[in-house]
Amino acid sequence: MKFCNFAFISVLFFVLGILAGISVVTLHFWGSTRFDYLLFYAENINAAGSYVRYYFIVVCGISALLSAVTVHYLPPKIKMVIAFVAVALFVYTFQLFQYAFGIVSTTDIYDKEYIAPNEKNFIGSNGKRNLIILYLESMEDGYRNVEGQNLLPRLSALREQNSSFPGFRQLMYADATISALTAGICGLPNKTETKLKNLFSIINSNLPNATCLSDILKTKGYNTHFIKSADITFADTDKFVRQHGFDTVAGEEELLRKYPAIARDAKGNDWGIKDSVLYAIAKKEILHLAEAKKPFISIITTVDTHEPTTFLDPECRQKFGDKRDVILCADKMAADFVEWVQNQSFSHNTTIAIIGDHIVYGKNSVYPNRKKRQIFFTIINPEQDLKPQNHRWTTLDIAPTLLEAIGFSNNGLALGRNLWKPSPTLEEKYGLALDSEFSKSSDFYKSLQQTAEPELNKASPYTLGKQVTDPAEIVRYALTHYKKVQTIWTDGLHLKVDLSKVENICLDIEFILMFEKHDKPAVIDVSINGKNRDKWVISTDKQAPFRQKLCFSQSILGKDKNLLIRFQRNAKTEKSDYLAIGIKKFKLYKP
Repeated sequence: MKFCNFAFISVLFFVLGILAGISVVTLHFWGSTRFDYLLFYAENINAAGSYVRYYFIVVCGISALLSAVTVHYLPPKIKMVIAFVAVALFVYTFQLFQYAFGIVSTTDIYDKEYIAPNEKNFIGSNGKRNLIILYLESMEDGYRNVEGQNLLPRLSALREQNSSFPGFRQLMYADATISALTAGICGLPNKTETKLKNLFSIINSNLPNATCLSDILKTKGYNTHFIKSADITFADTDKFVRQHGFDTVAGEEELLRKYPAIARDAKGNDWGIKDSVLYAIAKKEILHLAEAKKPFISIITTVDTHEPTTFLDPECRQKFGDKRDVILCADKMAADFVEWVQNQSFSHNTTIAIIGDHIVYGKNSVYPNRKKRQIFFTIINPEQDLKPQNHRWTTLDIAPTLLEAIGFSNNGLALGRNLWKPSPTLEEKYGLALDSEFSKSSDFYKSLQQTAEPELNKASPYTLGKQVTDPAEIVRYALTHYKKVQTIWTDGLHLKVDLSKVENICLDIEFILMFEKHDKPAVIDVSINGKNRDKWVISTDKQAPFRQKLCFSQSILGKDKNLLIRFQRNAKTEKSDYLAIGIKKFKLYKP
């Protein structure tokens, strides 16, 4: 009994030590923040910057061990105080009272304010301008005046010569990169709406039923392109952008694999490859997009200015010896990139948006006492005759404003409003109450967030020896399926086939797939009518499409002559993004 009590107290205070460690590190780097951020990043902490990751591990480890060991030498009252402090610190750090309030409260703001992208709201909708969005990590407009010093001299010149939008306020639900992307592309806050039983499935859903800027451009014939310096899987960025119409999606690993010649000199801060390399890659990618003779959208996200490990590129000289040098360098590289675009043959038909994804979380070391802070935002070469209106606005308003800039006249998108038009923004209608409303639960928001169950096909008649290549026909035989990048992604084939006069049958199939890691093969377990038949190991050095053959006896068929071939993967991919394999063609035949 004494041992059980000893073990229970040790485990309890070990856990409390972890909670205290998480709280201390979070407060140190970011201050009090949202509880769902903790849930959101917990899944893929390995994709975070190594400095932050190891800081968490070390502090939490030491805190947990010290708590578990020393608690046995303390009087009961001190134990209770320590436990109370640890829990109270965690509650304060992650705003648990506000989170709980949101779960039990409801809002109708989405029902009242949501603007769907239909013909009524998108007038004309015939723009074909290219759109390049340059997201500069934590880039604030206030850097244009730091004690009389302009840290953004060249971007300031671009801002003065083009369109800018003062009057910004940082929303609570758009204050990190993935949240800013969600708000800026979709016009919606980024949050969890869930019951505990399906928490992580909802976290990963990425608003699949919302229509975002990229979804609209994809349906209008645009090539869609997204690259970032950091790990593309961090905060499920890859799942979000793939879910919303992007054909090309690449982060640090993918870019280094595609451009191996730059790998030796690519490392910047511990969040990813340095911006100078990213810009070099972006130029190659954009030239390739321009060659396709189709309009394109390209989103590029930088990382040199990412806190807490900002990185000064060797190409830039030191002037101040602190973070201000990094900002000056970011200004130079971004302006050089814009100048390069403006010198290309397609520049006349290309709109460029330069956007700070969010303000620096917590205090900004460059001006720690400044309260009113705004992201840098300018639009270069929009459609003619557009003039920004005076608005108070938030990240929600970026998407409809960009759509208008490239020729898609609109009244707004989702909760965002068009800053070229006089209609009031939600910030002007609700003000600070927006944060409170977004913290509340909404059935409307849940409907945008919840993924519908995939369609389940019954067995379809199949003629032995027929080669099936048409995606529309593959769908007939796919057990569950989604269509992405002109490919049917599925986890099984369901066929009705007459094999009464055949002893053996073979499957010949060609497919593509998504690798979880560039150096890790994909493993596909194949079963037929519930019995394991084969294991396919697909190496990353093989050339897609991948081809596999599998033969088996007709005796495996049931009395109903149905043939169910299942493909199960070990990769951690979302069912709503990609199922096990993307089938290009298949054939069943007599060997």
